[in-house]
Amino acid sequence: MKRAFTKLIWLLISIAGAVSIAIVTGIFNPAEKVNALWLITAAGCFYVITYRFYASFLAAKVLSLDPGIQTPAHILKDGVDYHPTNRWVLFGHHFAAIAGAGPLVGPVLAAQFGYLPGTLWLIIGVVLGGAVQDFVILFASMRRDGKSLGQMVREEVGPFAGLLALVSIIALMVILIAGLALVVVAAEEALAIHAPPGSRDRIACAEGCGTCCVVNVAVLYPEAVAIAEYLRRTRSAAELETLTERLEELYRQVVWLDDDERVMLRRPCVFLDEAGNCSVYPVRPLLCRSMTSTSAEGCRQAIASQAFGENTPILVNLFQKDLMDEAFKASGRALSALGLDGRGVKLTVAMRQLLSESGAVEAYLAGGAVPSG
Repeated sequence: MKRAFTKLIWLLISIAGAVSIAIVTGIFNPAEKVNALWLITAAGCFYVITYRFYASFLAAKVLSLDPGIQTPAHILKDGVDYHPTNRWVLFGHHFAAIAGAGPLVGPVLAAQFGYLPGTLWLIIGVVLGGAVQDFVILFASMRRDGKSLGQMVREEVGPFAGLLALVSIIALMVILIAGLALVVVAAEEALAIHAPPGSRDRIACAEGCGTCCVVNVAVLYPEAVAIAEYLRRTRSAAELETLTERLEELYRQVVWLDDDERVMLRRPCVFLDEAGNCSVYPVRPLLCRSMTSTSAEGCRQAIASQAFGENTPILVNLFQKDLMDEAFKASGRALSALGLDGRGVKLTVAMRQLLSESGAVEAYLAGGAVPSG
């Protein structure tokens, strides 16, 4: 009786999902406007069914999961990198980690052709592509002491294959961040085009204004790599050496300062030239792009008043600021999903390492942590 009831429940869920998908795709009543409830019902039913049957098949027949095998968190427990954690906390971390560039950019690009391509991407693409990939990579990593993808390839296939995997990963990172950049640029253009009359010059921040370049800026490590490569292409060896010396001097001055202290002491960014222009403006970090003050004078007054311990609010364009902030967070999650360190690091600290230490990029791609300081 219980088994028959269970089958009936799954049959009802399947019918609800099929009807919802048929309405969403226009098979049923194509002239009707689609209600968001049908989208949620279609996705929910599809996810529940595939989790129950397809994911169970992968777990039991393909990967042969064994709950009796201890995870690296227990075997290699050190309280730092390996630490047993509640399964629901882990679920939250994994859920956040997969919300990277693919789920964000894919549906946005697909939405240009209507709501249906993006909906199918989120429903079918997740089940057959994204979720399976994350599941398999996580499983393989747990069976190999929590190693990253590049480390596993090196050990299982060979050094050359491992190197090839690392190069492929960095290529994917570049493509991933470039894709996000294209979306950000398109959004900026849309903001400029569709802004209300008289408000297109709303953002006062622009090249040549270095008022706010006395604050600590956090970057993702690939952003710092892009800046380092840009400098190597556009600077001579002598200029790079001078820049490295200035960077080392600035590092010694600000390494122990918090954000407020650095503003009070007016220690400017090392990449400002003599005229106060940003010398790495084309590849400036996302969080620099999130500086969207609507009044240059108001920004100067706020920075100046902070030296006297006063906190003067700065009016900003919230749309672009939030856009850049979310792009930064999403990129960090995407890096973490690739098994790399997605934490932010101070621009000064990252650039000091990249310009003075050889092999820093390779160490990062091998799973190393970003520099602290």
